Amino acid sequence: MLSPLPLTEPHPFQPVRVALTCGLAALVLAAPTLAAGPVAEGPAKSSVAKKSVAPARSASSAKSPAAAKSMAAKATVPATSTAAGAATATATAAACDSVMRRLPNVSRPLCLAAELEPGTGRSVKGVPLFTRDIRTEGAKLRVLVMGGIHGDELSAGSLAIHWMAMAKQPAQMPQPVHWRFIPVLNPDGVLAQPPRRVNANGVDLNRNFPTPNWERDAAVYWEQRTRKDPRRWPGKRPLSEPETRYLHEQMQSFKPHLIVAIHAPYGVLDFDGPSVPPSKLGRLYLDQVGIFPGSLGNYGGVHKGVPVVTIELPNSMRTPLDAEMRQMWLDLLRWMSEKAVGSLGNGGR
Repeated sequence: MLSPLPLTEPHPFQPVRVALTCGLAALVLAAPTLAAGPVAEGPAKSSVAKKSVAPARSASSAKSPAAAKSMAAKATVPATSTAAGAATATATAAACDSVMRRLPNVSRPLCLAAELEPGTGRSVKGVPLFTRDIRTEGAKLRVLVMGGIHGDELSAGSLAIHWMAMAKQPAQMPQPVHWRFIPVLNPDGVLAQPPRRVNANGVDLNRNFPTPNWERDAAVYWEQRTRKDPRRWPGKRPLSEPETRYLHEQMQSFKPHLIVAIHAPYGVLDFDGPSVPPSKLGRLYLDQVGIFPGSLGNYGGVHKGVPVVTIELPNSMRTPLDAEMRQMWLDLLRWMSEKAVGSLGNGGR
């Protein structure tokens, strides 16, 4: 049996309305002007500086070998940091040149600016599951945004990348937000020719989460309701796939207060879990389509008490216009500002 998520505190998404004002913070650069003054003031300060520097050099030259070794070790820290930054840049470039390259309306500069990093998870074929955290100082409200759980829904990953750029922009929220993005959970499906819904093991990842009675209900639903549709096979057991195990681990460790799952192509907005759902995001209006054995909405929203907003874009191969994607983002922030006030919990039950 899988241990339940350790989520015990009350949930922050309570129906209290707070007005949201979105906008860019003004950045004021102060350029000090040198005032004319006594000519001797500058040299005097310079003279003091020189006097203080010379003894320091002399003292450093007399340090013991152990102290010198310590100083040499400290001197290597910037090099280590630079190497780590270079490794991250290399990983980001690799993501942009492989998986993310398949996504529509994602330019290479936009992808590189996302600064994706390989997470601890890997796909069936060993492709890294790239993530990115964007956190406002003091943030306690945690939101997990996930796209590309179905490999043939390419626009879902694109929307996540575009939203990552928007998450970096200042926005006035009742509570600062810690965002975690996983733009493509199923890279093997995205990289397939042609892209396919299931992962490399032929499993529909959105039917592989450990909902109650999964062993009984998932098989019955697949056999009787889908007539053994291979695109919707739930797998041999819950969390049988590395991709769903990774997302499940993220839910346990990150403890999101809200999950946003991006799909396509039904052109609606779905919702599972506590709180009042958003009525619309952009041109997508609420139309709750029900729950399925093993789905993320069923597992996270219904059984773990974490609100799950499911976005169904109208086209799986083409993103909405940039202005529409931005309006969806603003509507999401507005809804969050109305609901995400009060005591913070651990993200559900």
